[in-house]
Amino acid sequence: MLRRKKKHRDRAKFSGRKQSVRGCVGFGIVIIALMALMLSVNFAFLKKGNAGLFIGDLGVLSMIVALVGVVVEILSLTEEDIYKLIPSIGTVLGCLTLLSWVGIYVMGALL
Repeated sequence: MLRRKKKHRDRAKFSGRKQSVRGCVGFGIVIIALMALMLSVNFAFLKKGNAGLFIGDLGVLSMIVALVGVVVEILSLTEEDIYKLIPSIGTVLGCLTLLSWVGIYVMGALL
């Protein structure tokens, strides 16, 4: 008897998972907060600490945006049947951004 070869389509397994829209939106929010952090710290460094009220306001707004991004990312991690790479990376980046801002403000208040 001749054995038939298995067709290639039997090898591929597709899952029902997809990218989380909430996770992608949260990742975008976190990236915006991270860019605002880098921009404001760089500008304050160039002005030798005398950047003014606008940069301080940008920092407070960026800290709030980072907090919102972390909350959105954590909520997206609770969804089922999604790829968790982008929400996980976004959560880590958001937490690092938020901790950076908190560290900057604590150092500014103590020094």
